[in-house]
Amino acid sequence: MKKLVLFLFNLLIVMNSWAAIQGWCIFNNDVPYAITSPTTVKVYGSQYTNLSGDVVIPSTIVDVDDGKIYSVTSVGESAFYGQENVISVTLPSSVTSIGDRAFQYCHNLTSVNIPSLVTSIGDNAFCGCEKLSSVDIPSSVESIGDNAFTSCTKLTSVNIPSSVTSIGEDAFYFCTSLTSVTIPNSVTRIGASAFNFCTSLTSVAIPNSVDSILDNTFSGCSGLASVKIPNSVRSIGYSAFAGCDSLTSVEIPSSVTSMGKYAFLCKNLDTVYSYSVVPPSIDEECFISADAFFCYANLYVPTGSKTAYEYATGWKDFLFSTEIYVPASVQEERELGVNLFVNNGELFVDGVVPETRIAVYKIDGVLVVSQMLTGNNFECALPKKGLYIVRVGNESIKVLY
Repeated sequence: MKKLVLFLFNLLIVMNSWAAIQGWCIFNNDVPYAITSPTTVKVYGSQYTNLSGDVVIPSTIVDVDDGKIYSVTSVGESAFYGQENVISVTLPSSVTSIGDRAFQYCHNLTSVNIPSLVTSIGDNAFCGCEKLSSVDIPSSVESIGDNAFTSCTKLTSVNIPSSVTSIGEDAFYFCTSLTSVTIPNSVTRIGASAFNFCTSLTSVAIPNSVDSILDNTFSGCSGLASVKIPNSVRSIGYSAFAGCDSLTSVEIPSSVTSMGKYAFLCKNLDTVYSYSVVPPSIDEECFISADAFFCYANLYVPTGSKTAYEYATGWKDFLFSTEIYVPASVQEERELGVNLFVNNGELFVDGVVPETRIAVYKIDGVLVVSQMLTGNNFECALPKKGLYIVRVGNESIKVLY
């Protein structure tokens, strides 16, 4: 019994001692580090120092007081917050996380590497880094935090790896130079306003792992001319695509059951395809503002559903509606493993298995061409702009020209 009491007493002393030193700062080349465990440290709040130029973080540091060696495993919250004179930061491969506000308002930061063991990028991690032009997100990252890259106005492109499952709210808000982004099928949630006011973004394909497009997700993307909404999406939120004034046509898949106010308030939208036989529930100002009486875009709906749309809230404001033929099963081209695109009125299909029949139909069911392939590629001229159904073997694909 006495030995047990002595053991517990000694353990308490050790725990109290560790509690006393945890968070204790060690300085190395003017960069402060906080002890996080008996063997690890994190880059601490360097707002207590004035860093400049190129900063290199080592994989290990030594406490000069006792000679103990610690491994650097994380960039802590606000580690480089407001360090306006820092140009670049090199992080060691031992780093596994980048904390909230880690590099926020590093206005002159042009480059930083994200090590291959990092699993999360914290909220506001790179917010306000106006000179950061590119970032390589490794395949270890699983989540991108809220406002992670907000106002990175020089950021031109970002490749999101297939390890990422969530993109936070306002993650790329006001990245005005962002021209392209790849969103993998691993992503199940894209936060509200994630790409709000990415004015240079021209096209985006939403993965079929996403079931809702939240409020303001692509609002203000004035350069967005093309968007693919997959059959997995059930709802489209408030102002999701409002102000996408380069968007002239949009296809609403049959899976969508509701759309919010101003979801497609786009001044140049002239063609809307809605593939649900039952009109989705939409706000009366989904496509038009309160001061408009009619929507002048052309509305195309499935055969037999025109009357339902003409009496449905929001849909009845379209002046022109037409019934079209919609195949019972229309696939996404990526699901079929083919590459399909239109260039100057020519339809191209690559990656087709030889001895496969390809048929192209107008949306009213009129056959344009039917051909049995001897090779892997197919091409044909499309008569005019509009929606076509391309049948590859026993499957169908929509293509808009």
